[in-house]
Amino acid sequence: MRILVIGLYGFIGSHIVTALTAAGHEVVCAARRPDRRFEHLPFVACDLARDTHVEDWLSRLAGIDAVVNAAGILRETRGQTFAAVHRNSPRALFVACARRGTQGRAGLRARRSARW
Repeated sequence: MRILVIGLYGFIGSHIVTALTAAGHEVVCAARRPDRRFEHLPFVACDLARDTHVEDWLSRLAGIDAVVNAAGILRETRGQTFAAVHRNSPRALFVACARRGTQGRAGLRARRSARW
């Protein structure tokens, strides 16, 4: 499968990319800027703080079979708000996925049985 991964430069996202490529999937990286760790993979520029409309995502989903969104922020900054990064942009992304027929994964959840 050709899978668009957003948030791939974080701890969780980088492990998702590694696992998907090891499993033989073609990963397309989506981020504000390229990262040397994944320079061998296709790259699509995006910014969850600004890409809050369905139209922002439709062309990026061409040829994509599935999407994993592992992006998030721990605190707001002048350019990144919780509303944009955690609600508005993901909502637009997944509406775009529905229009394109692309599979989407809205987030990650720890198993309840995990011991802390």
